[in-house]
Amino acid sequence: MWLVPRKCGTLAWLICFPYLTILHVANASGVNWNAGDLDFTGGQMVLTLKLISMAMCYQDANSRKPEELTNYQRAHVFGALPGLLEYLGFVFCFGNLLAGPVIEFRDYQMWVRKEGPWAPSARKVPWTGDFWAGVRAWGIAMASMVFYLSMEKVWNFKLLATSWYAAQPLLVKLVTMQVGGA
Repeated sequence: MWLVPRKCGTLAWLICFPYLTILHVANASGVNWNAGDLDFTGGQMVLTLKLISMAMCYQDANSRKPEELTNYQRAHVFGALPGLLEYLGFVFCFGNLLAGPVIEFRDYQMWVRKEGPWAPSARKVPWTGDFWAGVRAWGIAMASMVFYLSMEKVWNFKLLATSWYAAQPLLVKLVTMQVGGA
């Protein structure tokens, strides 16, 4: 990003995305999964999307005038490259490590520095009892996990390669794929 700040977002797309696509097609197959091979492409996708997101915001800051930016771009541009620790903190931030770039780098910076909506003075909303909604969601997630783990012994990915599955109508196949986690 520091070599070509005006084109770093475009280059990130053109270099990282084809590499990731080829890597995902080559490694993310049922054959590799059944053989017990580790498929790291899911995590690599998240890291790639974060890098591209950062590069695009940095490119916007360096290639356009502020009045040419949309409101979203204006809110998320950053002109100075982050240090290694700040970048790794963003990449491995638990809130978006597994789910992808749910927050932009600028939002992450504001959260770390307790600015904007995360400033202590901005917290004027009283506690609304969302704790019990979270407990309920956690309970449903745990019940679903127990259900799927107990079903995995019979309804697993290998079932899709059997003659029984091939002989079933489409609706049964779809339900089998949903329950089997395919």
